[in-house]
Amino acid sequence: MLSNILLIHVLRIAGAVLGVVAIAVGLVFGADVALAVAVGGALMVLDGVGLVYLVGRLLDPTVPGGTKGLFTLVLIGKLTIVAGLLWACLSVWAVHQLGLLMGMGIGLMLLVLGVSRGSTSEAAQAAMREEEARIAQEMGDNEE
Repeated sequence: MLSNILLIHVLRIAGAVLGVVAIAVGLVFGADVALAVAVGGALMVLDGVGLVYLVGRLLDPTVPGGTKGLFTLVLIGKLTIVAGLLWACLSVWAVHQLGLLMGMGIGLMLLVLGVSRGSTSEAAQAAMREEEARIAQEMGDNEE
């Protein structure tokens, strides 16, 4: 499944880069900003991973319709949870605002890089070819 390949690449890149960036920011700006960068980055990466997984399941033709409704509700719930966590970071836990914003930007960048790199990998290309063949067979466009 293509979404699993994308998830692996996103998590690998985020795991490799986010810690290094947080340490570098900590050396320059201090520990409170570094913690905020790590929190913001992790929040964005986990939000993106959830989005990739849920959309992948919603677009999977083998998933029954009732289950797709459940995945849609989970998708809405995920958005609510992320908004609540951002509110709690800023209002309750007093996470450094600039660090949180920097971390969210870095997390978004890592998400884009991971999905881009994952979609051009050999495993992803093979998964796409398999899906294209399945669709062609269903549509009767197969020349074989």
